[in-house]
Amino acid sequence: MTAISRVRTLVIALLVGGVALLSVGCGGGGGDDTVIAVVNGEKVTKSQYLKKLETMSSVRAVNPPQSPLQPGQTGEVPVAEALSGQALTKIIDEILTLQTAKDEGVLPSKEDVDREQALMEQLNPNYVKNLKALGFTLEDIRRQLMVRLAERNLLVRGIPKKTTADAKQYIAEHPEEFTVPAQVRLRWIVLDDPNLRDDVDRELASGITFGAVAGKYSTAVNARAENGAFPPGRGAQPTPQTMPDEATNPFWEAVLKTPKGRVSNWVELPGAGGKTSYIKLLVEDKTEKTVRKLSAAEEEMVRRALEEREARDVNDLTDLYLKKLLDAKVEINVPYLKATWEQQLAMIKDRAARMDERIGNAPTPAPSGTGTETDGQ
Repeated sequence: MTAISRVRTLVIALLVGGVALLSVGCGGGGGDDTVIAVVNGEKVTKSQYLKKLETMSSVRAVNPPQSPLQPGQTGEVPVAEALSGQALTKIIDEILTLQTAKDEGVLPSKEDVDREQALMEQLNPNYVKNLKALGFTLEDIRRQLMVRLAERNLLVRGIPKKTTADAKQYIAEHPEEFTVPAQVRLRWIVLDDPNLRDDVDRELASGITFGAVAGKYSTAVNARAENGAFPPGRGAQPTPQTMPDEATNPFWEAVLKTPKGRVSNWVELPGAGGKTSYIKLLVEDKTEKTVRKLSAAEEEMVRRALEEREARDVNDLTDLYLKKLLDAKVEINVPYLKATWEQQLAMIKDRAARMDERIGNAPTPAPSGTGTETDGQ
């Protein structure tokens, strides 16, 4: 998550009680022009709303207290509220962001958006192509870029501009942040019976592939189906693993010692209940740790991150966005969407009132030199 996204996440969490990240798809471009909402005089059409609903890349969801999902896993979780209301909320949020940027004199120009699109395509040549494949029009994509630029401009307004030289200096002084870790792709054979080690070695020496031998002898999960790919459960091709700089156990000691394309010696690993597993590894591929050479576009992203880091200590967007939202005139013409919005707005106003109350009740330090004095007697 970028610096601006972290700020944005904080603001949205305050406003609607959760995390709602900006997603693309509010540009319109044909379709039903029925007006379903008006935000400070700016119309939202049904086609814009349906496009947002179709293309939301993130939604607010409820994470169960005892969620079975692990980081990186996918699964079903209940949404915090109907996606219909979330889609409209995102559109209103984008409109208010652009209006706030205009009020503050930092609304991006067409030329700004042109440059931003060019930068994104330098970072990823398939940037536009990939988004179009997901159903976005060029107008949708450029609106996304405008909103992102607007929120960044709001964040860094008044902050001294960092230069490319500043970015280069930071990169040189923090190489660890731009280092690609050493990686390895492995297959393994796991035995419970040490007497089978000679049989495995004999078949490997005869020219039988490591995967075939793993499928025959290994007790690892999915060894037969995946030809001993490590880690198990991710298919027949090994998933690259980050190697530690120093061995933390006999397993990684064998990985570090074994050259690319070679098979390790047997490794004994203690298991539960005093049981020992006997492991042999095939190092299919191995890459060394390297410091990346950043492109000009990547250096520009570092330069921006330096500005945003400094801006977070100076510019608090929470009050700015909150005031804009509370002052906004939002008219919604669809009854079920209107009810959802009014419920959310009531929550926002309640939170804002409680925040003001806490701030108002906070103790104020006495000015220096004041307070009760004694006569010293």
